[in-house]
Amino acid sequence: MHRTSYILAAIGSLGGAFLLCLLGIELGRQYAMRFMPNAELEGLVPPTLGGAIGIWLGAVLGCWLLLRLCAQSQAGRTAWFLSGLVLLGLVGFPVLLSFAPGSAALFMPITGLWLVVAALLARRMVLS
Repeated sequence: MHRTSYILAAIGSLGGAFLLCLLGIELGRQYAMRFMPNAELEGLVPPTLGGAIGIWLGAVLGCWLLLRLCAQSQAGRTAWFLSGLVLLGLVGFPVLLSFAPGSAALFMPITGLWLVVAALLARRMVLS
């Protein structure tokens, strides 16, 4: 029973983050094209922010939705804990990676791994 809820939390977190990240990047790109037509490097800010917000909200909503749909207990508390853990990762990883030159390519794999670990930790904190 509990093993299934851990797997559901991880899958929901990854799936939701992926989908809303893509949506956030596209909305940010559309915003930059419409309201910043002459932008150069600063035109990367809206898609980057959109992607980060999409990862954060997507992970939380995906985890909550999948746990709710599969009738698992404590879905709301798991999503609440997950929101804090994902936010810590999204703020902390760019800071940590800034000290390692050439490590920008590791950001997405590390973020994906962190989403799984954060979902498992959040579920563990709720079920214990």
